[in-house]
Formats: sequence, C-alpha cells, structure tokens
Amino acid sequence: MGAPNLRVILIFLSFSLPPPPRPFLPFSLIGMHASRGRVGWDGGAENSPNLGYKMAAPAIRHRIEIVPANRLMNAAQVLQQNLTLLELVPQLVNIEGCLQFLAERALIGNSWTCDVCQERGRLQATEAIDGFVWRCPPPCRRRKSIRQGSFFSKSHLDLKKIIMFIYLWAADLPLKFIQAEVGCDDKTATNWANFLRDVCSEAIIVNMRPLGGFDDDGNPIIVESKFFHRKYHRGAIRDGHWVFGAVERESGRFLMRIVEQRNRATLEPIIQQWCLPGTHIISDGWAAYRDLENLNNGVYLHDVVVHEDNFVDPDLPWLHTNTVEGKWMHAKRKLRRQCGTTRDLFPTYLDEFLWRNDVGPNKVGEIMNAIRQIYPV
Repeated sequence: MGAPNLRVILIFLSFSLPPPPRPFLPFSLIGMHASRGRVGWDGGAENSPNLGYKMAAPAIRHRIEIVPANRLMNAAQVLQQNLTLLELVPQLVNIEGCLQFLAERALIGNSWTCDVCQERGRLQATEAIDGFVWRCPPPCRRRKSIRQGSFFSKSHLDLKKIIMFIYLWAADLPLKFIQAEVGCDDKTATNWANFLRDVCSEAIIVNMRPLGGFDDDGNPIIVESKFFHRKYHRGAIRDGHWVFGAVERESGRFLMRIVEQRNRATLEPIIQQWCLPGTHIISDGWAAYRDLENLNNGVYLHDVVVHEDNFVDPDLPWLHTNTVEGKWMHAKRKLRRQCGTTRDLFPTYLDEFLWRNDVGPNKVGEIMNAIRQIYPV
C-alpha cells in the first residue's frame, strides 16, 4: 500500500478541530433562554405571550405612571449610569422591571392621555407580550400599546430581549454571538442591527459638528483629508465606493462621506460644509485639492504631502496624513469583521463607525440617548 495522501489527511484534520471558544461574559446569559434554540428566557416559545417573564408584579397595575416623575432620567444621568451586565440583568427579571427601565430613560412613554376623552389612562394587565396596556376609564375604555410611538412600536420581539440586544450591540460584540445570547433568529438579529445603525445615521445628521477652525489659543486646527476607495470584491476599481475622509488631528473627530467623483466640484462643497474657516488642511497631492488655499477668498490654510517623495516630511514632521489613513484602516477592519457589508447598507456601516468614534466611552448610554432623541415619546 502506498503512502497516505497528505492532502486528504490535512483536509480531514481541518474539519476535525473543535470549534473556537465563544466570547466570555461575566456570567452565562443561558438563564435568559432555556437553550440555544428559539425559546424564551424561562423556556417558553419565542412568540408566546409574556415570553420568558415571571408573572407580572401587581405594583404598577392601575397606575397612571410607570415610574414616579422623580425617577425619570435626563440624558446626562443616562450617561452617568454606566451599567455593567451584572447590574443590568437583575432589573429585567419581570415585565414590570423592563417597563420601568425603559420609562426611566424616556424610551417608552411614562404615561398616556386619551386623545378622545382627555382622561389619563391607567396600566391594565393583559396577556399581550408586554403584560400591560394603557386604558382610559369608562365610558371611553380606549386602549393604547405601551410601545406606541416609541422606537419599539413596530416590533414583536419582547422588551427584555430588545434591551439585551441593544446592550450587547453597543458593546460591539459579533452579531452571531448577540443572536445566540438573546435567542433570536438570523433575520431578527440582522433587522435589529440595521435599526440601530439607522439610529446612528440619524444621530450623526442631528449632532455632527464641522471640523477644524481655531483652537482656544487662536491657532488653526489641523485637519487631515484624503480620498479612499472601498471595493466589494476582486475586479475593476469601479466595483465600490469612493469615500472622502477628514480627521481633526488632536481630537480624533472623524468625518467620512461617500462621493461619486473625486473632482474639485465634489470636494469643495464638502470642505465648505464640514471644515470651519481658519482650518489648516493637510492633504495628499490629488488634483482636486489644487488651489484649496484660495477657496472662499483664502479662508483655509493648505499643505500637501507628496507621497511619491515621502510619507512624513523629514524637515516638517507635522506634515503627513497618517492620522486619517489610520482611521480609514480602523474602519476597514470593522467592515471586514461585518462580512464585508453589502453595497446598499455600506453608508449605514460607515455611519455606525463614525457614531462610535464620535461619542463617549459609555456606548450603551449613548445609543439609548440617541434613540430617545430620534424617537421622542
């Protein structure tokens, strides 16, 4: 008998290796769902009423508010309360806890006044997924969903799972891991990740500030700028997007905009919209940047790095575009981790990266504040 085929042996070994370990959390989230299958936190079917909750505590029944007004939190208080997972989970042990958690942060309405009779509704226990609805007194008796008018209004996923999904997504954990821990299917996980990226996009539109200008000492702020290309697969250069990138060197604040062309007609309006007068712009030698120092009667300073000569000028060590290139490399690594992204969703992935770069370290509090800003209740 001849020598064994080495290629066959290697292939067999590659498929015999154990799977990589799952990411570690301070404790297992297995208590939130009875198995890794599509079941509730306490073993119920995924779409059953009151999924995974204990019986609703009677404390909020018949109330006109979910929590007292003195427990409502403003945006600064939400950020100040930097919850760990160990601190979060005990607050979600029943329906009442989930409703109070969301109402405190203005993610759902804390009360409701009927549009018809103008009476304040009271919380009524129900077999619906949220355990309660708003109901106005007789003779009107109209009802309103706890979720109506909120970020969660069109979803049928139970609130406990949504809160946990938001927490784990904000922690930038892989989507497959979040899906397994929350206990939802591929489509639900993908949809909720898309919903949260849409919130990031809206938050950027509302909150993004121009770059550059002058610092507190009256010195021009340096902004590095460059065009980058994002390809989706091997092939011609046209198989992707051109992206304009700019970064404040000292603060790290970053801007990216998808563009169709890299010409002056495309560049100059972006510069005028997103770079304040007085900004010191450092770019590469691309032709569209030519004469940028004369734009708007010379309100910008402009220096060029000729990469054919060197990437950092030995005589002028501050003259480089390394910061903006480093930001782009960071963005590309995240996009690769997200399976390359699709062409249609690419802008929202860029917006998520920009949002994460622009907000503070408490990403959970930041995304909750963004939701309450975009979806006021």
